[in-house]
Amino acid sequence: MSDMVRSKMFKTGGSVAVRIPVGWLDPTVEVTLHRNRHTGRVTISQDLSHEPDTFFDFLRGAEHLPDPGLGELSRREEGPRPGPGE
Repeated sequence: MSDMVRSKMFKTGGSVAVRIPVGWLDPTVEVTLHRNRHTGRVTISQDLSHEPDTFFDFLRGAEHLPDPGLGELSRREEGPRPGPGE
């Protein structure tokens, strides 16, 4: 389950700001702002490992780093499970 609040953006100096509730973000960690060119939607994230464009770059053939743990997950010690009619 996630929390959600509604907030408005406002101008401050030469920038635009948004109020985020205290305790939601760690002020010592940088945030990443992502703006979708097609929809105009802005996303604020503190977790760089799940940037939206990296998935689409992968689909477009951009180089990516393979996940070494994925091969371990796909190895099964037991045989196939019986089907519902068996």
